Amino acid sequence: TFTMGVALSSCSLPQTRKPSFDLPVGEMEIGMGIHGEPGVRRGPLRSANEVADEIMDGILAEMMAPAGDRVAVLV
Repeated sequence: TFTMGVALSSCSLPQTRKPSFDLPVGEMEIGMGIHGEPGVRRGPLRSANEVADEIMDGILAEMMAPAGDRVAVLV
């Protein structure tokens, strides 16, 4: 199983009630962890199609899936 997250804003953990990271308005972070770990890239908001393409490119590269392999995608 391979995953990659996208953040449009920070979450707050129940025990701290403080944002786990700062993300300026109008930016997004790709590849960030569910606990606020830094991602692969930050940048301006992009379309869902562009983000999905970038995420799939990263996951497929990490998988090293041969051409023609079948994969299941859950969004």
